[in-house]
Parts: sequence; C-alpha cells; structure tokens
Amino acid sequence: MKSTTSFFSLLLIFLLVTPFAAGEDLSIEQQEEIITNYMRATGQSSRSTTAVGDDDDHRRHKCGTPAILDFQRNYRNLDPSLLAASGVVAQAVRPTNQFTYDSPGGRIKIHYDKTGPGRVYQANIDSDNDGTPNYIESLALIADSSYAYIVDSMGYITPLPDDMCSDGGGGDDRIDIYLDSLTAGFYGLTFGDTTCAFSRPRVPSYIVMDRDFQRLPGPEYKGRPLDAARVTIAHELFHTVHFSLDRFEDSPWFEMTATWMEEIQYDEINDYYLLIDRFFETPTTSLQSISAHMYASVVWPIYLSETYGRDIIRLIWNRTAVDGDLLFKYLAATELIVDSLSGGTESFASEFARFSAWTFFTGQYAASAPGGIGFPEKANYPVIPFDQIDVQRTYPFNVTRSQKTLKPHHNSTTWVRFDGLDELLRDYWKCIRFINPGEIGPCIDSIFEENDSTFELSIGADSISSQGGGRVDWSLTVIYQLSDNLDSHVVEIYPNEQLQRSNLLEFIVGLPIVSRQYRSITIGFSPITTNPFDYQEVRFLDLGFGDLSDRSGLTQSLVNLPSSVLTPYPNPAVVSEMGGSGLNFRFQIETDETSFPVYQTAHLVVDVYTISGAYLASLVADFSGEDRNGEFRTGIYETTWNLKNQSGNEVASGAYLAYARLFRTIDRKDLLAEDRVKIAVIK
Repeated sequence: MKSTTSFFSLLLIFLLVTPFAAGEDLSIEQQEEIITNYMRATGQSSRSTTAVGDDDDHRRHKCGTPAILDFQRNYRNLDPSLLAASGVVAQAVRPTNQFTYDSPGGRIKIHYDKTGPGRVYQANIDSDNDGTPNYIESLALIADSSYAYIVDSMGYITPLPDDMCSDGGGGDDRIDIYLDSLTAGFYGLTFGDTTCAFSRPRVPSYIVMDRDFQRLPGPEYKGRPLDAARVTIAHELFHTVHFSLDRFEDSPWFEMTATWMEEIQYDEINDYYLLIDRFFETPTTSLQSISAHMYASVVWPIYLSETYGRDIIRLIWNRTAVDGDLLFKYLAATELIVDSLSGGTESFASEFARFSAWTFFTGQYAASAPGGIGFPEKANYPVIPFDQIDVQRTYPFNVTRSQKTLKPHHNSTTWVRFDGLDELLRDYWKCIRFINPGEIGPCIDSIFEENDSTFELSIGADSISSQGGGRVDWSLTVIYQLSDNLDSHVVEIYPNEQLQRSNLLEFIVGLPIVSRQYRSITIGFSPITTNPFDYQEVRFLDLGFGDLSDRSGLTQSLVNLPSSVLTPYPNPAVVSEMGGSGLNFRFQIETDETSFPVYQTAHLVVDVYTISGAYLASLVADFSGEDRNGEFRTGIYETTWNLKNQSGNEVASGAYLAYARLFRTIDRKDLLAEDRVKIAVIK
C-alpha cells in the first residue's frame, strides 16, 4: 500500500552532487523563498504563499521542477538553522503506488492508485474489464504519442534509462510516470535521479503528475483531465530529455521550452494562454527571470522556431550539453546557433530586438503589424500596457537616469514613445553646452530659427562591463508610426548600439520631422548579454535621455478641456438621409496641457426617453482614454444609438430626450459630466 508520508521523505537522492556554489551570498529572505518554494512543490507544505514578487495564482507555478532545481543548486549554501526551523526534508524517494501499467508502445510505465486519497480520475471505469481504468489506458496512449513526437519525429535524444540506478529506478528501462495528489496549482514535476552512474550533466529522470487535475485553481480542466494531462505529459517528457542532455541548464530555459513543446504538440489547447500575460505586463523583466515569468517567456522559443524552424530549439539544447558542468548556457548557445543558421548575418542581439517588435504588435495592435512581424496567434495575446511605455509629448525635455522609472533588466526591453511629432514647429530649442560636461542634465540653451528642423536626441545609458569581463550592449527596436495612417508602422532594428551621448534619433530617422512623416516614434531599448556570469545577478540598468530639439505645436483649442457630453449628431436624425447609420453621441474626456486625456478610462451611460418620460433604451459603453496608436489622443469619443427601443423595434418619428452621464470608471462612483438634450427622429 502507498505510504501516507510524503514521497520526498526517506532517501537522499539528488542532493549528493551540486553543480557549483550557486548562491554563496544568499540573503535570509532568498533562502527562505528557496526553501518555501521547494516545500510547496514537493508537497511538504500546503501554504498558499508564492515566490517573492509573485502573486497568489498557483496556476503560474504549473511545474515544480524549477523549485527542485533551485533548492538542489543552493542546498550547500542554505543556513542549517533555517533548514531545521522549516522542517524541510531534503531527501526524496519515488512514490509507492498500488498498480503499474506499461504503455502499448513499450516506452512508458504509469504508476497509479485505484483506491485511497491518491486514486486516479474515474478509477472504477474499466470498459474492457481488464483491470486497468480507462483513464490510465488513455494516459498511456497520450504518453506514447508525445514520446514518439519528441524523440522519433523531432529527433531529440532518447531519455536515459533508470534501471541501473542504485535506488532501483522504476523496475525497468521505461520512463516512469507516478500519479499522485500534488499541491494545488501544480500539474507535474520531473526529478533528475543522481544515483545513476552517468556523466555529471546527464542523468535519468522520472515524472510525478497530478492524479486527476481537478484541484487546479481555475475552471479550465474541470471534467476534462485528459487535456490537462496532454500538456503536462508533453511538458514533463521534454524535461526527461533536458535532464538527459544537461541538468545544469538554467531553469527558465527548462520551462519556456517545455511550455513551447506543449504548444507545438497541442496547439488547440493553448494552456500557455493562462500564463502569458506575465511577459507582457512587465516587459522590463529579464528573459532569465526565475519566476512565473519563465512560463510566459514561451514567446521567445516560439519566436525562434517561427523564424528558423522548430529544429533550432533542439540545436540550442544540444549545444548546452557540449560545455560540461558550466551552468546557464542557453543564451550563449543561442548566439552560436543563430550565427550559424543565419550565415553570420544575425546575432542574439539582433534577434532579441526583432523579437521585441513582435511583442509590440499583439492583441488589438496585431492588425497594424508590418509584414513579417508578429506571432501566428498574436491577435490572441495580451498587449504591453500603455503605462509600461514612457511617453514623451512635450519638447524640449530631459529625463535623467535617476528619473527613468521603467528600467530594464538584462535581456529585456524598456519602451519609450515620442509622440506628437507631426506637430513640431520649425523653430526649435537646442542645447549649446551642458552645465555639467559629460552628463545628461541642465544646459545653456538658445533658440534657433531654421527651415528644416531635425529630430535629435541625446542618450545616456549604463555601459557596464559584465562580471565575466565582457560588455553589455544595447540593441534598439525602432517603430515608426506614419502620420497619414495611424495603423501603419515601419520597424527597424539596430543591434549593438553604443548609446553614449549621440544624436541617436537624428541618425535613425534620417529625415526632417518637419515633413510630418511620423506621428510617433517608439524605441525599445534592450541591454543584451550572453555571458553566463551575468545571469546570476539580474539587475536593472539605467537609461537617461533628453534635449530633443523642437517645441510641440499644439492646437490650443484641444488643451485643458473639461470633461463634457456633447451634442448628438445628426440632430435631427433624418433616417432617409443616414444610409442605415445610427445617431452618434459624442463626449469629451478632460485633457491636460499636452491635449492628452487626464483619465485612462471612461464609462458612458445614455438613457433615451420619449418626450413624455417613457423609457425607451439605454446605451452603455466603456472606453480607454489613452491608446498606443493615438486614435483618441484628444479624449474625444463617441457611441451610437441604432434608433431602436429596448425590445429591438425601430422608434417612430418624433421628439425624444437623451440623458447622458459620463463616469470615470465602470463602478459609476465618479461622475465627470452629464447633460440632457432633445433629439428629433424624422422618417
């Protein structure tokens, strides 16, 4: 019978060999986080707390492997008193289940229970009366199919057998999948078995998977555990390949590629949609971040495989296995493979900059992506929030490094948007010299009059040396928005730019802004490094910019407007002349001194009555007050009444009363403006 004790409680298995002192200077908080996450992943704690800086949505920690790897790699540097106080059991043994079932393909052995707290989904349903539940037989077929796809079709290494391990393995050379009740939120986890006599980077492994997937936090897999099992098996089987190649590789590369394998095998399930928002919510977070971000970073291998074909992920993994015990090599391996596949024309820096452009054109902005830019499913992805873009609207300006709030980690992107360029005047302010030479800061100014002003920007940025003695370069992703069509964009890539005090945008744009060619220019600044020594301390880099020549030629009639509900049009509404269109209600959000809306949201309610006061219909609409493409730049919006009552019948000719109220948010607590107006309908 299966022991009620956690299956992580008896024999020391994977802590005998650690790759190197991964965290010699870990703080107490970091050590506590490592221990807590390990205990949650291994079922030693049911605490709902998640990693520092993360939220409480457990689905964002779908795989327990990173927590196990993190604990393993730092174990020798964890304070013994903390370990004792936590009650953590560092030893692990394989689960003991009641039954086993060998898959028809002869590659997988499934261990399961039919009774007790660990019983599998629909354990009593056995259509062919062979003693094996239908659910287990279905899992075996799924596992055989996934294995065949990874190894036979895609050409990955055959996972190492575990039958010669000192712990006995799973009884034979099949890959073992143990079904158990995992901590809520975890789909599965894969363990490297270091009791086996293989070279240090390469070890066999086994999988522990949730028994029925009915305790996940969301409703997605209620009553449909086989879909959850499909993505979990694809994910964890790919981990068995990872351990057979290089168990010392970076956890984010483990997770983003395992999530990628789910997507390419089961494109229709789209489990990664539950995770992907984290990548777009914080574009300044490093690609190497060990958090929920690493699952959302599946977009990086998706980008690589769409650009170079699916084999590139295998080539990168095979390359990481070449360098023996060196930890965290996947970005350096990516550099080598991209260079080879592109014939030396591309690099990690150039591909990351182009990848940043792909992440810019998603969701409602997917349709405006230039040709060749964008993920296959980009319209379904979240967008980078507008508050994650540093928008400059008035000129001249100066943003020092200390003032820049959206600072990027290594291998991430911070976005800066220069807006209203189609309204710049010919006369402009220019810095003659800086008060403090060599710094971006206050300067002695003068005003020039010229026929053709150019868009100049001085840049100051951290140009740090990496811990390994190399240099951190900046790549630039430049997105031009055309003035004559706000949905039209041009993208250019500038890898390995040195940003010290150059007239950067004058070089990039190459044309006078007075031509009104561009409405805005958005630049993604990405500090790039592939040096593995830099991965250990992911830190923010500073970026300062300023002294843009020219002043904004604002239309003063659009500056500092109050919120208001404006007159509907056409009024009177002559139906025979309207061509089937409705009656439009226009309203205005309060604007600031740059003509941009003060509020980012607005909620409009328009109630329509007969002149005698009988209720006819209501219009309710929500709007975003600032839009990345700038369509609602001056805060003017409108919504339409189709001239029908609440029953869907067309109203008769006559006079009507409209009562319009504009609220700041959908909860209708903050009234911005209201108005009552008579309207006439003529048929």
